[in-house]
Amino acid sequence: MISANYHTHTFRCHHADGTEREYIETAIGVGIKTLGFSDHSPYPFDGGYRSGFRMDMEELPGYVETLSALREEYKDRIDIHIGLEA
Repeated sequence: MISANYHTHTFRCHHADGTEREYIETAIGVGIKTLGFSDHSPYPFDGGYRSGFRMDMEELPGYVETLSALREEYKDRIDIHIGLEA
């Protein structure tokens, strides 16, 4: 049984589906005790280019706020880590 997963992306990476809550609930359901979120870090590309695999710069605050609130909500059920894949 896997007890931890430190490589979970959200919809902000533009290549994952589902909500953070859905990932958390699924992890709890399969017995994962530690879940780490690791969206691809935002990067300010020149010329207004938007990456198809990174969150946009303006999405970073919402990423942290959403996961911080969920970490607090689920603190008695699962250990949630908030990070970035760079």
